[in-house]
Amino acid sequence: MANLIKKKKKPYSDDIPPPLPPKDKELFNYSRGNIEVPHNMHNNDPQSMYQKPRVKIPIILSSLRGKANKAIKNDNRQEALKCLNELIVSYPDNYKARCDRAEIYQHLRKYEEAIKDLNLAIDKKPNKARAYYIRGLIHNETNQLGLAKNDLNTAIKRDANDSRALESLKICAQIDINEQSFDQALINLSKLLEIDGKNIWALRTRGEIYFDQEKFSEALKDMNNTLSIEPKNVAAIELRGTIHRKLSNYDEAMKDFNRALKLIPGDPGFLLKRAKIYRLQSKYQEGLDDIEKLLLSNVEVDFQILRTRGKIYRGLCRYKEALADFTAASKKKQKSSIYARRAEIYKILRQYDNALHDLDTALKINPKEKDVSGMRSQVLAQLAKFDEALEELNSTLSNKPKDTTALSERGKIYRAINRHDEALNDLNTALSINSKCFRALLYRSKLYRDQKRYEEALSDLDAALVINPNNPQILRNRGKLYTLMQMYDKAQIDLDKSLKLVDHPSALRYRGKTLSKMKKYDLAIKDFDRALEIKPVSGNIFLDRGECYFNSKKYKEALKDLNKSLEFDENPYSFELRSSVYEELKNYKDALADMNRVIHINPNDVKVLKRRANLFERSQQFQESLIDWLQIKKSLPKDIQVLENCGRLLFELCRYDEALEVFDDAIKLEPNNLSFICYHAKILQEQKRYEEAINELSVAMENQGDKCELFVTRGAIYKSMGKFKESLQDLNKALKFELPSGNKLLTEAYCYRGSIYRSLHKNEDALKDLNIALKRDPDNILALCERSSINRDNARYDDAWKDIEKVLSPTLITNEISVS
Repeated sequence: MANLIKKKKKPYSDDIPPPLPPKDKELFNYSRGNIEVPHNMHNNDPQSMYQKPRVKIPIILSSLRGKANKAIKNDNRQEALKCLNELIVSYPDNYKARCDRAEIYQHLRKYEEAIKDLNLAIDKKPNKARAYYIRGLIHNETNQLGLAKNDLNTAIKRDANDSRALESLKICAQIDINEQSFDQALINLSKLLEIDGKNIWALRTRGEIYFDQEKFSEALKDMNNTLSIEPKNVAAIELRGTIHRKLSNYDEAMKDFNRALKLIPGDPGFLLKRAKIYRLQSKYQEGLDDIEKLLLSNVEVDFQILRTRGKIYRGLCRYKEALADFTAASKKKQKSSIYARRAEIYKILRQYDNALHDLDTALKINPKEKDVSGMRSQVLAQLAKFDEALEELNSTLSNKPKDTTALSERGKIYRAINRHDEALNDLNTALSINSKCFRALLYRSKLYRDQKRYEEALSDLDAALVINPNNPQILRNRGKLYTLMQMYDKAQIDLDKSLKLVDHPSALRYRGKTLSKMKKYDLAIKDFDRALEIKPVSGNIFLDRGECYFNSKKYKEALKDLNKSLEFDENPYSFELRSSVYEELKNYKDALADMNRVIHINPNDVKVLKRRANLFERSQQFQESLIDWLQIKKSLPKDIQVLENCGRLLFELCRYDEALEVFDDAIKLEPNNLSFICYHAKILQEQKRYEEAINELSVAMENQGDKCELFVTRGAIYKSMGKFKESLQDLNKALKFELPSGNKLLTEAYCYRGSIYRSLHKNEDALKDLNIALKRDPDNILALCERSSINRDNARYDDAWKDIEKVLSPTLITNEISVS
């Protein structure tokens, strides 16, 4: 037994119970340390000379410790408490025993006894975390939040890997939120998510804090993560929809509110929010339908509903109904914005006196309402002629030479009558007096735009919108400017807001351009049609509508509009666009003629060279296309698209060594680009360097996980190696991916699998896959060849011959899938 004492003890943590020891035995040890000398050692009894001193055994070997552990494990708290009480009598300073008993007291809600044990434990071992965790949790249960926060923060600092850390961080974060210490709450929530990245509560709570702090991108990430875990979390869906609206991602916001309404059909709050999104998307009828649906649920027709419906009626040009709603809303809340809305309707209806009365009322409610003041000046301008207006403004400025409003309005009139120098002088003077005069900024931006000084114009409009964020003129002009600067997302936001307020032909034209760029072609055509109704003779609108028709694949209509546009102005862009129309109509001769004309005008235009390179490739002139791309590569040696096109064409022309060099350079720039990795592997496949290709793809899978592209490419290489089993495994995995119906990867996978089935003499399965591939891509060479072979083997010679004839047709574009 003495030897047992001398063995090296295995360390145990406070939370991991040791193995059950043997029953207590008296241990005898003749060493001089730790000996308790019995009283009978001091008597003169001869027999006492042979009695050995009794030693206090370590707690780890105590049977009581083992019994307590067993009771704790079995959740037998009363038995555990009994054992721990006895154990603590013998070992009053043992940290683990005190903490164990404190936890049992916590479960039994004997908080005072628990705190006593924990205080003693902390006093004995202040650097350990467990007692702080338990005490902090007890303080939280007893609503002593300050003490709880202090203890739990201390515990986390000492041991962030404790099993209680997750709950403790949640408690600390909630306390921080209650105390409005949001930055500290974010720190705790982030720590919590480092431990448990899928904690729904933490993701949602952090996202809500980010949202309140207007950190919308961060909030969006948290809501996306939340919904990836719980796709039907309605609160998260609602918040994400609101975030998308704040970010002007209206389509994404619409998807979220649609999803919310599928989960809770007919919810009035979601219907109202979706109606607002419809309005922002100019889908006024859909918005109105939602308002009518929510009114069927007998909700109170409050200010928000009236205001939203009034705005929708305004967008639908149902001005009398908008007027009624704004009037009803003004009775609910005396807000200057409602009077401004109604004034605008009066202005549209040319009831300028009523508009002026409402604007005066709005200014009484909020004298600093900048957009009201701006609209008022517009109404006054509508009531006067230019000469009379100039006379009145000159009179005003003679008395008040620093009147910025008068200076701005006079500058506007000077611009209208083409006195640009005088206009700029007045506007600069106004801004030197008051740099925040939004009218002067707006009117000066128009002058800069006339002179194509777009950055200066944008700077003025940005500054104006900081001052007056809802002014329709400023929004319209910035939207037009964004369109000229090819910033289409921003343009749509501004033009949508503007056109809800004023139906203007240039705003319609520029919104049409923006909608066309965003592939909302039907809406764009409506805008162009409406713009031509207002202004029927405009080469620019014909050009823009022609481009929209082209993008929506209505090529005959596009050609008609572009021909009309060129009657007004023979410009390079119109020729380039008409070339694209000819290209789609397979009229490559006229297409190249127009493109050559453009390049003659702009010989060093990289964009134009790219278009011609694409046109050459489309007409199967691969060598000419490659020449253009290589010329572009000299100007843009690190452009990813340029490198990909050069490498791809070199591959198509079987110049494998050169292609490999290009993709080597491309992969250095983007090591995880799947397209580059797959092309690189395909080149190695053509060079019969199969093992290298397989290794590259396998490494990519290890780094990026399961990707359809990688499975298809590796499956094709296994097929070339004759490893049909491995190839089928990869192709089957690829075909499990849910991709869009027109995706070429799945077509390739069906082709390769069908080819393997044919090699394995599984002709029925092969035909099934090949037919699917040809349904998706009727000109697929591999599928046609393989199906022809099967038909030939089955003595269906006519069918086999039809497939071969199609393959040999000179009009068939070379397919991306190589035939080997």
